[in-house]
Amino acid sequence: MGIRGIRSAKKGRGSILHGIDRVQRFRIIASPVCKNFIGEIRCYVWDTDRDGDAVNRPVGENDHLMDAMRYAVTEATEASNFSF
Repeated sequence: MGIRGIRSAKKGRGSILHGIDRVQRFRIIASPVCKNFIGEIRCYVWDTDRDGDAVNRPVGENDHLMDAMRYAVTEATEASNFSF
């Protein structure tokens, strides 16, 4: 399709929670024009068990942009030449 530079994300057991931990270390600033991303952030919630208690797992719905952010932050912060 003419898209270059796409690489697969590193995934494995615990990678979602690991990525969320990495993202939580930063302040997320989204441009007002990024309405879909802002909507995802506002709707991102933790799953609950049958008693309604939160469990250590996010609900996996409407989270594609959040996943992309997780992958990017994880890759950038784990790179050997990482700096800001």
